Amino acid sequence: MWCPKCKIEYRKGVTVCVDCGTELVERSVDETVDVCEVSDEKTADEVMEYLSYSGIKEVAKERDEEGRFRITVPLAMEKRAERLFRGYLLAKEEEKEKESDTSEADVAVEAEQGETDTAFLGETEGENVLLADEIAEDTVDLLYTSNKKEYIKYADKYRDMKLSGITFVIFGLIGAVYLILSKTEIIPIQYNVVVFWIIAALFAGFLISGVVSVVKASKIKELIPKEEERTKEIMEWLDQNLTDAMVENWSDSRVSEGENDLVVTAHIRAMLLKEYKEESIEYLEMITEEYFEEHYLEK
Repeated sequence: MWCPKCKIEYRKGVTVCVDCGTELVERSVDETVDVCEVSDEKTADEVMEYLSYSGIKEVAKERDEEGRFRITVPLAMEKRAERLFRGYLLAKEEEKEKESDTSEADVAVEAEQGETDTAFLGETEGENVLLADEIAEDTVDLLYTSNKKEYIKYADKYRDMKLSGITFVIFGLIGAVYLILSKTEIIPIQYNVVVFWIIAALFAGFLISGVVSVVKASKIKELIPKEEERTKEIMEWLDQNLTDAMVENWSDSRVSEGENDLVVTAHIRAMLLKEYKEESIEYLEMITEEYFEEHYLEK
């Protein structure tokens, strides 16, 4: 089961997304999804080669009626391909900015001391900027952490574990009642001693697993307020340090809206990685996506 809005997978039996309330749909593991859409075939081939070299061998290229090229990957590779594509866009932007600053630095060399100016990936007047070497480090991070699991909020962990625990407890109790009714011959089904105790052990295992899961869920529940407070704090930091002017400066009118969205989210993520080094990459990635969807996706 899969949420078409949040792009989160759920186990069978869940019908509604716990994050957005959207009804889940069933998707085939053989289904493919779009990573990006570009107008130039040379760029499309370059992206394909980049993704393939990074470990996604099933990447494909399709041409639509308007002559644009769509890069597709298997559904299971969607998140990994998106992160790799963000790294690709940042690397290309860094390369372009370095070339621009190198030409300016050549003029400065003749006029002053021969020192090359540091390249910037994006700059707005009166705002703090991110240095190219810092973004380069983040680009490497994007490329080499793509195998990490998606971050799951404590609230989601609590709901899933509690639901699993209750389900196991119910199965265990039903099994216990069934065995009692069978033993007292209320249900006309009899088992030999060995089979009876095997079934009893199985249902006891369900019951014990359920109780353990419920206990673990209660401990996870205690962590939810702290996580929500930390998330709120980071969101407020973004409100104070991220401006529409910065986002506009990162965007490029020559590329598609989807490509710009990836670039902007990658920059926001880089800001958070620089400011909150103690937090996990998956956690900051989750905050980045939530913040972008809330503040810029509709725009």
